Amino acid sequence: MSDARSPLAERFKKRSGRRPAQEKNRIKTSVFIDEDVLERATKAWKDYNHANYPKEVLKALYLEELIECGLRHVEEVESAISGQ
Repeated sequence: MSDARSPLAERFKKRSGRRPAQEKNRIKTSVFIDEDVLERATKAWKDYNHANYPKEVLKALYLEELIECGLRHVEEVESAISGQ
């Protein structure tokens, strides 16, 4: 390979800084969430990351786990919604 093309070939080499492929099938979606609820969830996520430094959890993963927890306790969630 010529010297002129070698920098171009560098672009296609595997980079160690890339994240591994996601195990879950994820989609991008939009929902309207109460601003205060999202602020509380964001604060909880930041507090979790701070307490577990240097380990860091992505906000999306943290929110997925919060939703999963809600789904495991769906009766309580539904009761809280109907009680409002």
